[in-house]
Amino acid sequence: MLTKISRFLVLVLVTTFITACANSSFYHEKIMRGQIVGFDTEEIVVCIGTNDGADIGQELQVYRSNWDNTSLEGDDYHYDYVGRVKILSIVNDHFARAKVLEGKLIKYDMVEF
Repeated sequence: MLTKISRFLVLVLVTTFITACANSSFYHEKIMRGQIVGFDTEEIVVCIGTNDGADIGQELQVYRSNWDNTSLEGDDYHYDYVGRVKILSIVNDHFARAKVLEGKLIKYDMVEF
């Protein structure tokens, strides 16, 4: 009985921690930063803003993480280049709007300077 209660308490604590992080700067800086977070009709929204050094006109490379469980070297996850975007406008400290210059991009692809 004690084991079930302990497991339940751990589950509640983990859930509380994850929920609290979702609205924190930690979540933005460590988990979401650098991702494509939305699509408009002709633009995308990226989670890179003035706090990250974003500037209008910058071109960013886009990568997608892929899992390959057939790797013999033990490196199951890798990043593949999938395209480029250009920053059109800065939304705020954390977000910018961009135009796709190359590639077929999807939500959560990673953008890098």
